[in-house]
Amino acid sequence: MLETSKDFLYMSIGVSILGLAAITMLSIFYMAMIFRQGLKIVKETRARLHKIDEAIKAVKEKFDKGHAYMALISEGVKKVAETIQEQTKKTKKRTHK
Repeated sequence: MLETSKDFLYMSIGVSILGLAAITMLSIFYMAMIFRQGLKIVKETRARLHKIDEAIKAVKEKFDKGHAYMALISEGVKKVAETIQEQTKKTKKRTHK
């Protein structure tokens, strides 16, 4: 099989090329797995950010609606207070006469 040093050289070159091909193939495989995990992380992050965005929008809508209701309630309380003040002024005028 190995009769001359040239045969040994060709055999070692063949084994080296085979080893280099195997290392290259494994490197490409691991890089593909790393990119795949990166894409999964990006998808999960996008989903989480979307959920956070939806929650913020919901809180903002509730705050805006609550703010509008608070304005109406404060106006109502203000009117009631004015009415009570007017009634007390009228009763004070009646009792002083």
